[in-house]
Amino acid sequence: MPPIPTLASTPGLGVTVTILIDLIHVLEDLWKAAWAFHQPRDPAIEAWTIAQSTAIPHGRAADVTARITQLADQRPPAKSEHAKNIKKV
Repeated sequence: MPPIPTLASTPGLGVTVTILIDLIHVLEDLWKAAWAFHQPRDPAIEAWTIAQSTAIPHGRAADVTARITQLADQRPPAKSEHAKNIKKV
């Protein structure tokens, strides 16, 4: 898929590009990732999910993806459902 043009990459065209994120579904996937990396009812689940979901709209989606990949490599999910969710995220 070609990169999405931005103002920086389309100077002089006079086009404003708005990128929309389906944050509701992103949050759903981040919660599933959090559940895979934490013990049930761990209060850190909420803090982790908030931190990741806040980073994405601030342009750090690649950092969030790298963090999830690193966690999955360090602590592979024990349950197959969690592993499937991490792969999707």
